[in-house]
Amino acid sequence: DTSGATAVDWSVNVGPDPAANGVDFVGGVFPSGTVTFKPNDNTPQTITVKVQGDQLPENGALPENFVVNLVDPSGGATIGPLHSSAQGHIHDPPSLLEYYYAANAVYADNAIGTESGTAPPAATGLTLLLDSRDSYLHGNANWLSDGFFAQAFEDASGNTIISFEGTATFNPFDASYGSAYNQGALKADLAILTGSEPKSFSDALEFALSVKQLNSGPIHLTGHSLGGTEAQYAAYYLHLLGAGDMNGVTFGAPGVEYTLPTSFSAPDFTNYVDYGDPVGNFRDHFGTVEPTGDKGVIPGEQALNDVLNNPSISSLETLYNSIDSYHPLPHYAADLGLHPSVPVFTSVVSNNGQVTLNGASA
Repeated sequence: DTSGATAVDWSVNVGPDPAANGVDFVGGVFPSGTVTFKPNDNTPQTITVKVQGDQLPENGALPENFVVNLVDPSGGATIGPLHSSAQGHIHDPPSLLEYYYAANAVYADNAIGTESGTAPPAATGLTLLLDSRDSYLHGNANWLSDGFFAQAFEDASGNTIISFEGTATFNPFDASYGSAYNQGALKADLAILTGSEPKSFSDALEFALSVKQLNSGPIHLTGHSLGGTEAQYAAYYLHLLGAGDMNGVTFGAPGVEYTLPTSFSAPDFTNYVDYGDPVGNFRDHFGTVEPTGDKGVIPGEQALNDVLNNPSISSLETLYNSIDSYHPLPHYAADLGLHPSVPVFTSVVSNNGQVTLNGASA
């Protein structure tokens, strides 16, 4: 009978082994509540269970299980015997090493702006789900020239990670320097430097929404350098659009706050910034900032400001050395105590037909 208001209580309880417990949920206890239906309202109601995220692997990275039970219907409501409970699963979030692998792998696929769909090395534990150059994606014909490239991966725990690529190179002698992607990325870098919003930001959001359509679960975002700034932008607007995805990690990324209309807390989005990295220290970030590296080096922000405010051969040399030393993605792996077991793809240089792998420039 839907002519009057009806309600049903719900509660979360222990599921099959390996089972979740109260501390896995916001508030430290199993959540509960009531779902209410207005008179003559047949609209399905959603029960949202808020999980307390952490970076602690449990039960060998196996999902932890819980059950949502419907009980005590009122106002004439009844509960069908086949619909009185549902099982849920809590997956471990991506590890910091998995975020690093994703940020690294996206460089390899688009190294010279002509390849697409290359699977990441098996040792990363990542599976390629979607590539921004897949032909059915709306708008992707212009994305490379905007300086935008991204891939979506699934990790061993079933998490979806979107990784955005940074600028391939600043070196005009590198094979990838003149590619459509790299030229677009350099224009995007200039836009960030001068305080305007590059087209790659909105491209990043469009790609993230495409991934979201294919996956109703949480999306985790990552990227290095320009790619990390795109990740911040996408996370912010995914939240404003109701997707709720503000989970992510960036490495050496400039801040994106200068483009955002408002500011709010995002404790599950972390930007790792080396003290000496001029790129990562540029502008205010969305999310939290975790400084890394040696505090005794020339601050990256100072090295950049010296060039902007009083350019000279000496200040340019200091800036170049700071970027070369503290901005590459492998340097962040060392800062964070990571020990990747795959090659570094963040700078690919063609040498007499041979491809050599080395550290990133941007």
